[in-house]
Order: sequence, then C-alpha cells, then structure tokens
Amino acid sequence: MYTDIDVQLTDEHRAIQAAVHRFAAGHVRPAMAELDAAPAADAVLDPDGPWWRARREARSLGYHLAALPQEIGGLGLDPIGLHILIEELGWGAPGFALSTLADSFPAVAVLIHRPDNARLIEEIVQPFLADSEARLGSCVGLSEPDHGSDALWAFTREDPAGALALATRARPDGADWRVRGQKSAWVSNGPVASHAMTWLTVCDGDGTSRGGGIAIVPLDAAGVSRGPVTRLLGSRDFPQCALYFDDVRIPADYLLVGPDRYEAATDGFLNVGGLSVGIAFTGLARAAFEAALDHCRTRVQGGRPLVEHQAVQLKLFDMFTRVEAARALSRQAMRYCFVPQARVPIEYSTAVKVYCTQAAFEVAHAAVQLHGAAGLAHGSLVERLFRDARGGLIGDGCNDALALKRSGDLIRHYGT
Repeated sequence: MYTDIDVQLTDEHRAIQAAVHRFAAGHVRPAMAELDAAPAADAVLDPDGPWWRARREARSLGYHLAALPQEIGGLGLDPIGLHILIEELGWGAPGFALSTLADSFPAVAVLIHRPDNARLIEEIVQPFLADSEARLGSCVGLSEPDHGSDALWAFTREDPAGALALATRARPDGADWRVRGQKSAWVSNGPVASHAMTWLTVCDGDGTSRGGGIAIVPLDAAGVSRGPVTRLLGSRDFPQCALYFDDVRIPADYLLVGPDRYEAATDGFLNVGGLSVGIAFTGLARAAFEAALDHCRTRVQGGRPLVEHQAVQLKLFDMFTRVEAARALSRQAMRYCFVPQARVPIEYSTAVKVYCTQAAFEVAHAAVQLHGAAGLAHGSLVERLFRDARGGLIGDGCNDALALKRSGDLIRHYGT
C-alpha cells in the first residue's frame, strides 16, 4: 500500500482503504484483465464471466451501498470514506469502480428528490438494498446521437431557451408518462443495467416542451430495446450500448425531476459524477505510477537498473507528483462539494474531473514509455491502463467542453 499523507484520516478510513485495496488486487484487477482479453465485446454479458463474478463479490461486501445512509441499511460512508473506496476500486479498474457507483443512482436519487414517496421507496430503494446478487443496476441515459457533451447543458443557464432540447421526450398519458427516443451507443452500464436514469424533454400532451426532466425507466418495460455492446478502446469493464424507447409507459412518479428542479438536479448529478470520475482515475494514475516504479527498480539497461538513470528518476518523480496532486485536489473538493450550500460549487468538481483524468492519461503514457516495448504488448497492465486512461478525457463530458462551460460559473462566482 502507498503512504497516505492525509493526517485527518481515521482508523475507520484506513481500515476501509486496506479492505477495498485487498478486494481490488485480489478480485477486480485479475477479473478485468480477463474480461479485457476476451475477443468479443459482449463477453461482459456472460453471467458466469469475470465481470459478473467480481460484481457479485462487490455486492456481497456491500460496496454498492457506499453512498446510501446507514440508517436504511447503506454503508453510510462520509465523503472521505467514499473517496477512498472509489480510488481503491479505481486502482483495480476505474470502469468497474464507476459501474459499481452508478448502480446506486436511482436509489440515491429517490432519497434526494422523493424521500416521502412510499411507492418509490418500496419499488426502487428497498429492492436495491436487499440485492446481494447484483440483479439490479443502473445506467445514465444522457447523450443522444445529436447531443454529446452538449447534452449536459440542455435546459440549463447555458441554454435558457432550450435550444439543445433532448430528443428523448416524455408525454403525459393518463396517470402515466410515455417515453420515446434514443440514447447514444455510449450509455455506460447500459448493456447490464436494470434501470436507466434518463434525461429527457418533458412535454405537454400536444408535444409542446415544458423543459428538462429526469426519469427512472425500468429496462424490462415494454418498448425498451438495447443496441449491441459497443467495443471501445478501453474501459470494457464499464460496458456501453444504445438505448431505444418506443412509447415506454412509466408511472407518473417515476419522473423524479421536472422542469422546475431540473437545473439544480443536473448540477447535483454532475457534481457527484465529476468527483467520482476524477477519483477513479486518480486510482488509475496511482496504479500506472506504481507499475512503472516496480518495473524500473528491476529492469536493467546500460548495465544498471533503470531507477539509477537520472532521466528516469526525473520522470518517476513527476509521475508521483501528479498522483499526489490529483488525490489532494479530489479529496479536498470531495470535502467541500458535499457540504450543503445554497449553490452547487460545480466548478470544483469539474476541475477534479478535468485535472485528474488528464493526470491519469499523462502518468499512464509515461508508464508505457518507461516500459519500452513491453509497455506496448497487448495484455500488459500498463497497456490496458493507458487505453482506459484515454477514455477518461472524453467520458462523462469531453474535458475541453466541460472546462469551457464551467468557466462561466468560475467567472460569475469566484471571489464573490
């Protein structure tokens, strides 16, 4: 284990750190390496395959309940405990870490937005709390064929006129809603989820837009279909596919968020999402640095170990610094962004996403370089980390687009 210099960590924090690291090293990393080597993208669907084995093991340890309060049966981790869990799982495989966290989104969203709704507690929250076999899971249906990163700003302060209106639409149908539309082939967890947190345009009966909304759509409902598993450069442990909604009927209260609360709810989601992605990729950066350091301690070139060459020493120290800076930024932002306050300080969580994924890519790139030809060999740890790291610059919003949009919040609020 690495040296964690955070003097505020409690004994409980360090116990979580050790336990999750053992799980990541013993279960997540080997299982995800096996999945990555599978010839077909749909290997992730095999219920007896490595991804599902690791998923069920994570469920048995309760890691899917990390973000749920202890009084209802969750782990009730504080922000730093949650940071530790995500980083350690991310050290094993960031896609698996984010997949595990995403599973709880419907239950968490119900507790935030509809805590007094007995039906949603009974149908969404309680079954998830009781699910030790990984039968229930979630994905986020946000981007669409004509909306990539820009989907994040539909019906928000950046788009007050609704020019970016999502093509997926919900119309009232008696006491229910009918959902129709398509989400792009980049719906993470889409192939394996039981429910989709679906971002959509809320319409009147005649189709007139009222604004944005977020609905829980059960993926076994009539009218739902999925595209094939998308084969990506990396992150095959966070599988993706398109989702299609053909007049899918959902109960009225499954529309968790309507136009009146859409922007605040979206900010809250992006806040958690940005932090989680940044933290998971901090784990990847650490994994790449540690792999490079171990290699350079034993690999002999020019008659002596690589660590005795000054150029290598400089490179290793730069990698170490980036990892420590990523952890320091993401952990401090985790503390700050989870404090209840009048405005979600989303510029900080976005900074975490942008900085930490960039650091992960640069550290993984350096790790491949230090391994030389061995780092290019398909199936090596650093080769897989490098491919996974590249996806972090695009997933959950392209870094450049996020930085440009969040600069508006920075300009409006910094120092005020």
